[in-house]
Amino acid sequence: MDKLIRVLLAEDELYDAELNIREIKKMLSNVVFERVDNKIAFIKMLETYFPDIIISDYNMPSFDGLTALKIASDLCPEIPFIIVTGSINEDTAVECMKAGATDYVLKDSLKRLGSSVQNALEQSKIRKERIDAFETIKLNEAKYRYMFHNNPQPMWIYDLETYKFLEVNNAAAKHYGFSKEEFLTMNLKDVLPSFEIEKLVKNSETFDSHLNLADTWIHKKKNGELISVEIVSYFIIFNKRNARHVLINDVTERKKTEEKLIHERKLLRTLIDNLPVTIYVKDAEGRKIIANRADLEVIGAKTEVEVLGKTDLELFRNDIGVRGYADDKKLIETGIPVLNQEEYFFDINGVQHWLMTSKIPLTEENGKITGLVGIGHNITEQKKMQAELIEAKEKAEESDRLKSAFLANMSHEIRTPLNSIIGFSELLGDPDFDPDQKTDFITHIVDNGNSLLMIISDIMDFSMLEAGQLKLRPEQISAKKIMNELLNEFEHKAELRGIQLRIDDSANAPDILFTSDIYRIKQIFNNLIGNAIKFTSEGFVEIGYKTAGEMVEFHIKDSGIGIDPKYHQAIFERFRQVDNTKTRKYGGNGLGLAISKNLIQLLGGNIWLKSELGKYSDFLFTIPINKI
Repeated sequence: MDKLIRVLLAEDELYDAELNIREIKKMLSNVVFERVDNKIAFIKMLETYFPDIIISDYNMPSFDGLTALKIASDLCPEIPFIIVTGSINEDTAVECMKAGATDYVLKDSLKRLGSSVQNALEQSKIRKERIDAFETIKLNEAKYRYMFHNNPQPMWIYDLETYKFLEVNNAAAKHYGFSKEEFLTMNLKDVLPSFEIEKLVKNSETFDSHLNLADTWIHKKKNGELISVEIVSYFIIFNKRNARHVLINDVTERKKTEEKLIHERKLLRTLIDNLPVTIYVKDAEGRKIIANRADLEVIGAKTEVEVLGKTDLELFRNDIGVRGYADDKKLIETGIPVLNQEEYFFDINGVQHWLMTSKIPLTEENGKITGLVGIGHNITEQKKMQAELIEAKEKAEESDRLKSAFLANMSHEIRTPLNSIIGFSELLGDPDFDPDQKTDFITHIVDNGNSLLMIISDIMDFSMLEAGQLKLRPEQISAKKIMNELLNEFEHKAELRGIQLRIDDSANAPDILFTSDIYRIKQIFNNLIGNAIKFTSEGFVEIGYKTAGEMVEFHIKDSGIGIDPKYHQAIFERFRQVDNTKTRKYGGNGLGLAISKNLIQLLGGNIWLKSELGKYSDFLFTIPINKI
């Protein structure tokens, strides 16, 4: 329980006294009060009540605050005294403060009274403690001197103003090589190198001399040897002078050892950080306490601070973190090292890495496992190369398969029209030939000849595209005109299939003029519209155009069989068809879409597909409006 604070109020007005009590209680709870309103009662209370603080009104009927202050100063000068007044001029305030008042508070600023009382009590306590300390020092001076001179730790006392040594013990004299008599003719600067003298002067100008200090300095012995020392010093009054008592601990050897360790650690850290393998250390809880640069790189962190103190559970928030943490705990529990274990993980940026990891336990002398050291060789590139080789092998095998399928398909596609041409040609030469069938046979020969020509043209175009030999012949083209020409060209073919070929709303839209190769544009449309008609058994094939930024965007949409999403990219590859079987329902050489894609890219555009299996396909491509 806190000691009660006794407050003596010298106040003739009960109401004012209550106001004072209320403000004081706002700051202090453990207070009791006594009130007096005359000189005799005031003196009696000083002798019997022993107040901790006095609060006095300046004007009272029988005596005033200044009189009360002088009485208190004579009888109990150590007790803080605060004057409370309605008004006070500057001269009177100065007179009160000179007479020993701790503070004065105006009644119209009475809210300041509580903090003023609290501050006065604290200052009084500090003064009392200081007086008690000084008395203790004085009473134990003989004992102190004995302990000072015979203490094995070097010590001295110097004057704060002149830095002159006022006292020095035997241990300091022996350690520094000076006799006590020599020391007492010197000052503190005589045992400091020049750069430390500057530090001393600077510190003297900035620090509070009454504070206890601890610091590291370089000192100079009599023989010129420089030593590192840790000093602890505190303010004292010595022979009526402001001084500091300094205790000295020579840490030169320790500093040399520390510097050596720091150098070795820097060297080791430099080696660790520059090795091309991940190196890390974890504690017994699996938390990282060291991580080199290579480890940070595979984790995806920029600084070591980001990973220190974290387990794999925190660094990798998925099953990879669970796996790594479980491996660490197992190693720490069993002591069985992990050697050359391949493991993959995704760093905090989602990038996958592969490591060849080895982990060994860290043990104390008694065999207790305190953590682990991990070393990982980043084999991500090797894994990528391995995966690329496998992918290349698979692609080669796929390419070989596609080529085989293509060659078989081409053999079929070439032989079919060629057999018709030869067969009908032989029939025309037969002496028993029916002249009425001549027109039909010639039509079959011409149609199959055109089909064969288209196959050969596709092969030639694809070869020229692959070799980069295809030349473009740009001219100004009307989008609306192309639509009408395509409608006229393919309308009859669509009708034969029982489907409608139509132009969408762009038939009524403004025309778009653009610069490109008209022959290649029509070749693209021929491939795409031909496919749309071939794969649509009922419904429609729709063509159209619109402006898309600096491009003209064309589309060919049909209500045919549609294309599975997994083939949306593959169908634009060479030799690729959705159905590569020999019994496939639809013909074709597998080059049309690949040629169309390459031509569109050569013209500066792009092609893509929207489709839903069994419902529709919509091929869209863009061509730049500006001149190629």
